Amino acid sequence: MFIKSLQLGNSGQLPNLTFEVLDQGTQATVLGAGTLANTVPSGSATAQVVVRGRYAYRAGIQDFQVFDVNDPETPVALSSFAAAPGEFLAVDASMAYTVNGNTLSAINVSTPSAPVLLGTATILGLGSRIVVDGAYAYLGTTRSGRYFEVFNVTSSAAMYRVGQLSLNNWSRGLVKYGSYVYSASVLSGSPLTINGLEIIDVSNPLAPVISATCTVGTDVYSLWLDGSKLYTVHGAAKYSGRARGFKVWSLSNPLVPSLLYFYDLEPTATLGYANSLVVAGKYAYLTLAGPSEVQAFDVSNPASPVLLGNMMLGQDAGTSLAPAGSYAVATSVLLVGISTYRMVSTGWTVSDLSVQAAVTALCLRAGLQPSQFDTSALAAITRPVRALPVSQVSSIRSVLEMLADCYFFGAVLSDKIY
Repeated sequence: MFIKSLQLGNSGQLPNLTFEVLDQGTQATVLGAGTLANTVPSGSATAQVVVRGRYAYRAGIQDFQVFDVNDPETPVALSSFAAAPGEFLAVDASMAYTVNGNTLSAINVSTPSAPVLLGTATILGLGSRIVVDGAYAYLGTTRSGRYFEVFNVTSSAAMYRVGQLSLNNWSRGLVKYGSYVYSASVLSGSPLTINGLEIIDVSNPLAPVISATCTVGTDVYSLWLDGSKLYTVHGAAKYSGRARGFKVWSLSNPLVPSLLYFYDLEPTATLGYANSLVVAGKYAYLTLAGPSEVQAFDVSNPASPVLLGNMMLGQDAGTSLAPAGSYAVATSVLLVGISTYRMVSTGWTVSDLSVQAAVTALCLRAGLQPSQFDTSALAAITRPVRALPVSQVSSIRSVLEMLADCYFFGAVLSDKIY
């Protein structure tokens, strides 16, 4: 029988419990939650953060900073560089590139504690995204122009434009896959409707050409590429009736992306709007703004992502997130005004705790002695308990019931003497 009448934790005579697996079948997912590891004050409003190895690079509206995050519990600010602020950032080997308005800056970060500005170049419009691949930097623009530009960055001190073309609309996201660059083509106004992806052939960087377009939905805020899978992030407000969440696309045919999955935020309780997404290994992290939140997903099967948990990061207007091993570095973003900002290192706890170990720990916490319960049969359940949310003060019995419902096991009461 399920534990419906047992008052675990009360004083008095406690019966013996034997836990049994009823049917392993399909087991529901138990949600987990992230934990805040540490915070480090940053400079001005943060626009984007990128992690490479032990270093986190942060582009701010007024400055560029480098942090040592080798010990996520104690991140260290190494340098603050006001000569090359930026709203967008790319890091390639020992070089960092920031985009600030119509200025592209190249920064040597081979010595993280002493960045050096090597050169700048002028962009045709207001830069909105940047991708660097080898000798070339690819940029999309917005507002004061609808351009796609290619710069030769072989000589950082003398970067120069080698190719350009006019886009149909603003570029809100930019990723490169093989010889193609994908630009999220956003129309101005509210809502931020989208004509689709503009797929640009850059096999000849000196003569880029739009090879195809693809409709993906409204309010695209950013793109992320993971292998041959493209993620589009849709940032509509709650109850707007427009796409809200993220979509996964297969690029098996680079010119005709095919939809694999749409994770819809609308049915969930969250009020935030999707802002950005990053993928690290089998996990994807979706950031939401207003209020700031991070949601973690298992995307080992991109056609069927599984929500693992979420974590609130405060009431800022948005976040930029970058994975760093078993941690993620998140920076607060405020879209209007300049105030106090901080950089946080958020540890996402995903431990492989077995169901047997979880039930054993709960029984011991309830006051049962090891001789009064038997959880050996639960060893047959191999799916781990990554975490378990308990939204209010609850009895051990109710927590065990939640686990039993998720993993489909039961408890048999007996007066057996062990």
